[in-house]
Amino acid sequence: MMPRMDGLTFLQKFRTLKPGVPFVMLTAKTDTKSFHSVKKMPGTYFFMKPLDPEDLGGRLKSIIDQNAT
Repeated sequence: MMPRMDGLTFLQKFRTLKPGVPFVMLTAKTDTKSFHSVKKMPGTYFFMKPLDPEDLGGRLKSIIDQNAT
């Protein structure tokens, strides 16, 4: 948990400044409302704990490959 705002609020503020930058979010929250709010934002990858390291590695590699121009 972040001290001054939650991750969704941070992501919304980040998106106003950097709309095209990929964003990876890791959360302990498991509610579907948060998940669907995040998934609506393009270029955002959402992981819930517990995290599968292989899944994270594969997704990060695909983000890097897509943005390697």
